[in-house]
Amino acid sequence: MDLEDFSFSLPKHLIAAWPLVDRTQSRLLVLDRQKRKWQDAIFKNLGNIIDDEYFLVMNNTKVNKARLMGRRKTGGKVEILLVERLSDYEYTALIKGKINNEDVCINGDVFAHVIKSNEGKLHKVIFHGISGEDVMECFGTIPIPPYLKRDAESIDYEYYQTVYAKSPGSIAAPTAGLHFDQDLLTQLKKRGIEILEITLNVSYGTFNPVKERDINSHVMHSETYYIDKNTREKINSLKCCGKKLLAVGTTVVRALEDSANNMGLLEKEGRQETNLYITPSYRFKIVDALITNFHLPKSSLFILVSAFTGLKFLKDAYKYAIENNYRFYSYGDGMFIK
Repeated sequence: MDLEDFSFSLPKHLIAAWPLVDRTQSRLLVLDRQKRKWQDAIFKNLGNIIDDEYFLVMNNTKVNKARLMGRRKTGGKVEILLVERLSDYEYTALIKGKINNEDVCINGDVFAHVIKSNEGKLHKVIFHGISGEDVMECFGTIPIPPYLKRDAESIDYEYYQTVYAKSPGSIAAPTAGLHFDQDLLTQLKKRGIEILEITLNVSYGTFNPVKERDINSHVMHSETYYIDKNTREKINSLKCCGKKLLAVGTTVVRALEDSANNMGLLEKEGRQETNLYITPSYRFKIVDALITNFHLPKSSLFILVSAFTGLKFLKDAYKYAIENNYRFYSYGDGMFIK
């Protein structure tokens, strides 16, 4: 398929620059794939939209304070985004600013040695005398999306994390989960809706733009996910009982679909890696329903959701959302697709 098929025009004022103080007051567009219809709702009312025939799987990853600002010995500014931990002191990183194999000074007295890669976007960063985790905790900022065109503020440190985030390792939030608060989670559990957690550490591959005109030529960067034995067995048990798996976010979709076999059950457990790239030719094996945000045009995320809904139906729903002033992207409104 041609990349232009996944394009749409979005007015800039619909890009949500700030989170809602009440997470659950975001709007929710409910899509019915069989009836090819949609309806407006509020995320807070999710418990009235789904019942105990569903169970939720969420991504409990936590966003690292992975953005660091430094200076070269010549005084030039360098921005470092730590992507993946290799050891306590070594990370892969995205670098903004001119850099060679040299030391970068962070906050005056912390030094990081950058080893430039000539093969790809990711370089290696080695910290001297202090662990990467300590550097992030002391000097890092949370890496909010660049399209917001602002620096992270105090509100982002709370709202650019899900309320159930616990496993550090991501450079971006699994944004479908940002709409939940503890009261809503409690309400869902009281209604008999089981909630399970897995971990997928969101890396830059999720947001790496699709540039090839033929979308099937795009290659996804690998991301790490983890499903423990008990969770795998519980998911398989619920599926065998006829329950519908509601994935909270595209990261959950990728992890579960990578782990699933053709019988529609999870096969892999423990720490895994996936570069699964879901396009409209993909046949879903285990995910029955999806909660997701409104995504960038021509992105792998928009392509994934179009594989789940059908491209025309999704573009029609997006057109409706734009005409009715839904808020887009990470801090925007959500969709429930059944």
